[in-house]
Amino acid sequence: MWIKIIPPVYKKLTKTMLTKGNPDCFKELKAFARLFGVDFTKKVELPLVFTDGTETVIRFYQVTGNGGRKDCRYNIPAGVLKQQAEVGDTIAFSFTHANDGKVMLVANVTRHKEYEYLTRDNIKATWTDTGSYDFYHQKKLEV
Repeated sequence: MWIKIIPPVYKKLTKTMLTKGNPDCFKELKAFARLFGVDFTKKVELPLVFTDGTETVIRFYQVTGNGGRKDCRYNIPAGVLKQQAEVGDTIAFSFTHANDGKVMLVANVTRHKEYEYLTRDNIKATWTDTGSYDFYHQKKLEV
């Protein structure tokens, strides 16, 4: 068993992020997604839940950019994201434990100040004997 420390995973939303619908996947989110088994060379869809209980998905994939570079992207369905956030809001990614496994969680920390710690606290990921990660935050998330 070993522990990996992930820095806080959060981003301030820009107009382009909300209208484009498939922003570049930033470094911290890429590292976090890999803990869920995401391989960016394949399109991967994971369950995603907002702190108000809204369930949706987040998709991760790779596109070929100028000069052949590989850009990693993510997508949250635009209609859902626009209901949950607006330009200038900060969203933070974390996890929750569902009955059928781990689910990626997203919180709008601009609207819900009680989740601001997600922009400061590291996420601890422990590799288990069963070949998967267990995630820990200093503060337990209730969804």
